[in-house]
Amino acid sequence: MKNKIIHIYNKIINLFSFYNEIHKIRRKINSISIDKINISNIPKSHPRGFIKEFQKRRVTIVELYLYILNNLSSEKYNDRLKSLRLIYTESFHSKALKMPLNTARVQIALMKMAIKEKHNKRKQLEYIRDFSISSYGLSNDIRRYLKILDIIEVPETGEQLKDLNLGWDHHVHDNSSYGRKNPCQLLLDAFIKGLSEITIVYNSISHPEIISEAVEAGNILGIKVNIGLEFSEGKQNKRYHYIFKLNNISNAKELKKYFSDNKEKLNFLTTGLEKNQKNRIESLKKLINNFNKIFLPNLNQDYQKNSIYYIKPIKN
Repeated sequence: MKNKIIHIYNKIINLFSFYNEIHKIRRKINSISIDKINISNIPKSHPRGFIKEFQKRRVTIVELYLYILNNLSSEKYNDRLKSLRLIYTESFHSKALKMPLNTARVQIALMKMAIKEKHNKRKQLEYIRDFSISSYGLSNDIRRYLKILDIIEVPETGEQLKDLNLGWDHHVHDNSSYGRKNPCQLLLDAFIKGLSEITIVYNSISHPEIISEAVEAGNILGIKVNIGLEFSEGKQNKRYHYIFKLNNISNAKELKKYFSDNKEKLNFLTTGLEKNQKNRIESLKKLINNFNKIFLPNLNQDYQKNSIYYIKPIKN
């Protein structure tokens, strides 16, 4: 009975805390079907036209981000780049704002948080409301949200992030190696954080389209992207770790040309990378099998198979 009263109380508070339009947008955002998102059907419009259409802009940015988030296969890289370009355009809805770059960063961050808090109604409603307020680009509001989101304010010089010489991260991975995020996600996070430059490191070049996606995503968001090839050399316990950095690659065409022109020179390196990758996979398989065979029985010895504490074997 107590829980029911609390639930009703919270429902009433939420109802009167946010105007009806915010509730409608939340319902619409949460009803988006990933399978039905078609970025080719999103209408083109002059960016300034979106400032009068808060509902449309919020839902569109969410749709585009969800598309990037849920389409992880390498062959979808062109569609992810198209979605990223549209997100960027939607976020810079008015060049007349006093803080256009910071406003765009705040708005993308707020929509990301709205998606993340899908199962927390109060929090999600707050982020959707904050998006509406931030759309006006008032300096005091944007600075307040920058502080709440714990991200830096970048100078509004009219330049892109790569020209501002701000922060950098020279060793990140996408989901083609050790990371969880695809290149577009990585660059969106870098944009929100206000980084001027990142180096995405790969341990294989078997998917050059993914590497191209990283470079082009950087161009869309105005962030300098360096590409690194990561490898180890030497015997066990005496191995040295290296990163071969490809400098001054500014677009996908230059990247393709670089690999084509230096194919023979890079052959020894690329062969070694593929060998390292196979050895790495075999090592992980051995570790998993060793855990399942030796450690798992000890962990499960006091529990029945249908117990919530019983740990199932890890699959290779």
